[in-house]
Formats: sequence, structure tokens, C-alpha cells
Amino acid sequence: MNENSKIINIESDEQQVRIDFRYTNCHGFGGWVRIDPNCFIRPVGSEENLILEKAEGIPISPKSLTFKKQGDVLYYSLFFPPLPVTVEEIDIIEDADDDNSFNFLNVPLKQKTTIMTTNKTTALKSIEKIALELKGEKKTQKVFIDEINRLDSKLGEVSDYLKLTKEEVAIFCLATYLSITSDSFCMTDLKSHSNFSPFEFYEIKNLTKVLVKKVGLYSAVVKVFNAVQEEWKKKSTHFLKTF
Repeated sequence: MNENSKIINIESDEQQVRIDFRYTNCHGFGGWVRIDPNCFIRPVGSEENLILEKAEGIPISPKSLTFKKQGDVLYYSLFFPPLPVTVEEIDIIEDADDDNSFNFLNVPLKQKTTIMTTNKTTALKSIEKIALELKGEKKTQKVFIDEINRLDSKLGEVSDYLKLTKEEVAIFCLATYLSITSDSFCMTDLKSHSNFSPFEFYEIKNLTKVLVKKVGLYSAVVKVFNAVQEEWKKKSTHFLKTF
């Protein structure tokens, strides 16, 4: 099994099986990743192989994705044909003879529920707490990367839920908080409500652009706000248009 890849969610219904992963690059610049087109799942104890139908977020071999630095995180999803309703555990096999391949054995279809989904408002509260931590006191100027390191565990929890990097989560939380509390969001709002060095806003602006381009961003916003009261969802509508 490849130790750098982690299953974060499985959805199985009568149409398909979707498995979401998080992969962390541990090889520095030049590290690469891809998925074999012959990757398959099978019920535990069965020889019936269900071959990969589609991949999102990760190239299919022979194409590959090259990372820029160690610690870069990639979220990706694999799609397979539907399983019989009686199946409770599966094997996920990319290449059974290769220890570096994405092979997972005896995986339960029902994954443990994370704290982000234990009740209707936990996700929003976590986002709010991170935003308030990042806003902090106006008297002391902050260093963005230091704040990311300080809030590492809190950002990590939300990171898996939203499928964003920790740096992206930080900006996402601030933007969401500002959108709800002031019904607007732009870079000027972010500057006036946080206390990062002006020189760091070039990186923050680039992170914002990446967030806008990410396919899962808006679905992640909907996922959060579907879990809260209707009036909160109405207040957040502007966020979808301006972020």
C-alpha cells in the first residue's frame, strides 16, 4: 500500500462507486503521480473485478502530474461500476505486485463519520473558529505561513472535508466568514479584516485565484451551507458570485 495516499470518503449507490483520496507528495520537486487505467475494486473474497471508469483530479497513465515541492497535497476521485448492495468491504487494487501502487485491502464501504459532519452546524463553527483565529488582534502584524503552522491541526480537519490545501482552507474560511457577516467579499475586505504583511497578499491573491478555478470549490460551499439554516444560506449567496 502507498502510505502517502489516504481514503477520505466512499460513496456507493446503484449507479456507481466513488472513492475520494488525499495524496501527499513526499519526494520533493519532481515527485509525480498518476493512476493505472486497469485499477479496479472487488468485493472482499471475490474474484469479480470492477475496472476504473473515470478519474477526477489525477491523470490516467501514461500521463502524469509533477509536484513542485514536498508536502504538496492532491485530492482526487476514482469512479467504478456499482457494487451489489450486500457488499460491505472491498479491495482497491492498482497493481497487486507493486508496493508503491495505490492498493487498499479490506476497506469498509461505510467510512467513519468525521467531526465535520456529526451535526448540522459543526462544519460552519469550525470555519468560523479558524476565521476568528486568523483575524485576531489588529495590533500585531501576522505572518501568513506562521499562522498556517499554528493552526495546522484545525486546518487539517477542514482540509479533508473541503478537499483543499491548508493554505487554501485559511483563505476559504476568512472569505466565508466575511461573506456571511458582511454580505460581501473581495481582496480589500480581506486586507482590512486581517493583519498580514502587505507583501504576503501577492501569495494570498494567487491562492484565491486557485480556489476560484478548483472544480470542487462551489460544491464545497454548498455542502457547508446545506447543513445550516435557510437564512444563513441566503446570506451566503453573494459569496458564490464574488469569490
